[in-house]
Amino acid sequence: MKKTSLVLLFLFFSGAELVAKDFGVQGQTFPIKEESFLAQVHKKLKIAEKEGKIAKLQNEMKQRTVERANRLQPVDGITKATENQQWVYDPSISLPYDLKDQVGKVFYHAGTQVNPLDKIPLSKALIFIDGDDAKQVSWALKENKKRHSKTKLILVKGGVIDLMRSKKIRFYFDQNGTLTKKFSITHVPALIEQGEDSGNK
Repeated sequence: MKKTSLVLLFLFFSGAELVAKDFGVQGQTFPIKEESFLAQVHKKLKIAEKEGKIAKLQNEMKQRTVERANRLQPVDGITKATENQQWVYDPSISLPYDLKDQVGKVFYHAGTQVNPLDKIPLSKALIFIDGDDAKQVSWALKENKKRHSKTKLILVKGGVIDLMRSKKIRFYFDQNGTLTKKFSITHVPALIEQGEDSGNK
């Protein structure tokens, strides 16, 4: 216990007598000449640009982007149709609450069955195909011609950009299977068009 007290006392008194002194320059000094990180990066980029590495990297990135846009992720669970089938799809909905306009007037009461196709008809037939199947592509183009181009050609698989370039016609892609799930399509080719009863078949 005594030893601890003596040490603390010594530090206290010695600290009180500390005086700052300038001893001048001791030995030779040199200015800091190390390059900054940004300067090093800039220099390396200049070298890479001169050697054509940046242009090569840009071209590779562009090519990968085009490839991804051309061949999107195929829709899961879609197989090739082996027989003809036909069914009616009814898009009618019923809401548990009233639908009102901007002034609060009810135009559809809760529980009313509403078919959107009664207000906005399907102006074009929807044709779903596997873009990698030449027979399906050929069939879709014939159907499009027969319907005077009043169709939308939708891929569930295949190179959408390649087909547009080769066939000179617009193709779409059912990303994430949004439409095929909505219409319960599990096989292609498939055709959806509006019937006289406002249903799709």
